Amino acid sequence: MKLDDAKIKDILLSQDYISEEDAVAAEEAVKKNHVPLVEYLMTEGIITKDLLGQAIAESFKISFANLMAHPISEKIVQRIPEEIAKKHNVVLFKETDKQVIIATDDPEKEGLAAELKPLFAGKTIKLAFSFTESIKSTFIIYYAHDKNCSRSRR
Repeated sequence: MKLDDAKIKDILLSQDYISEEDAVAAEEAVKKNHVPLVEYLMTEGIITKDLLGQAIAESFKISFANLMAHPISEKIVQRIPEEIAKKHNVVLFKETDKQVIIATDDPEKEGLAAELKPLFAGKTIKLAFSFTESIKSTFIIYYAHDKNCSRSRR
């Protein structure tokens, strides 16, 4: 899911993460300097990446899964098969006896819940927002696992 500058501005304004004055200044900077809105807001210290993630998550009425602050183990990542994880850009964030929290960059993605449900039978599935690049950075675990498996077969 790609959020454009207008949508991000609306999210930040509607939840009072930025003021109307901040929004106007950011739009002027975007036009004048040809920089993305988020880049301007972060450079000026108006928001942080964590605040942006929180704001986006709140706009979907879900939690924010900060994968950079809370790295995920290889064992947890592999609970979702690589094909499904990459297809939906998801990673298991937390698991308890009764529930799993899945980090996704697109909580409204069609077919996501249907593919995840059989993997976690009997557990409640909750979604949490995370940035695309954070989720994709966990996929190195699949590559490392595949590489190790192919070495052990030699």
